[in-house]
Amino acid sequence: MKFSLVIPSFNDDRILETIESINEQNFNRHDIEVIIMDACSEADLLKKIKNILKPNDRLYVEKDDGIFDGINKGILKTSGDIIFTLGSDDMLAYNDAIKDIVYQFQENSIDFLCSDLIYTDQNWLPVRYWPATLPNFFNFLIGKQVGHFAFAAKRDLYNEVGLFNKDLFVSADFDFFLRLGKTELTGKKFKKIVTFMKLGGNSSKNLKNVYQGNKQMFGVAFSHYGPFAIIHFILKVIWKAKEYNAARKLPN
Repeated sequence: MKFSLVIPSFNDDRILETIESINEQNFNRHDIEVIIMDACSEADLLKKIKNILKPNDRLYVEKDDGIFDGINKGILKTSGDIIFTLGSDDMLAYNDAIKDIVYQFQENSIDFLCSDLIYTDQNWLPVRYWPATLPNFFNFLIGKQVGHFAFAAKRDLYNEVGLFNKDLFVSADFDFFLRLGKTELTGKKFKKIVTFMKLGGNSSKNLKNVYQGNKQMFGVAFSHYGPFAIIHFILKVIWKAKEYNAARKLPN
């Protein structure tokens, strides 16, 4: 099975670590396709990116309307059987990650796979442990959310669910998983940490973004499930506290 990774980027040299974590995978590199959608970074960084990409990888440099617009463009350019998205400040957690994900698709009749991920500090030390969660109404109701950058899907899934709403600059993935949860598509939880994701992304880099992000997410949740959105956001706080506590128990 061919494996496509989509990485949106803009002037973030941490993407070099992201790419190296892919290059170090114990999986036939000819069956891995990296699609980087770069929103016109500086020339020096683009040169460094090109130097570590493999022949079947592609770097597109063009303006976009934000991270989710970049992800959408990248998905449309993929040719793999399975699509996985990483942020430019993320990395695959271990060298068999892709092999293990592909194995789950080969051995199970599934359309998507939700895996564990860990938020880290800037030194890759664990801060929050986010366990795999399936997108369905029950998990929404009890306050659980799906980790986008630990999510793998067959390419046909995007034909049925659609792409990300780029106008939801923070909560497009939240909206996407609520839409996915309303379909008959089949998913599986993979209880293994496949992604390290650094804190400080677009939704959490400052208090203004946190406030605007949560406000936008509430509106999205309400549009899908009405007053049940209130229950979700009350219980979400409890799960987040547990996830931060769980990370403190992990070895560094």
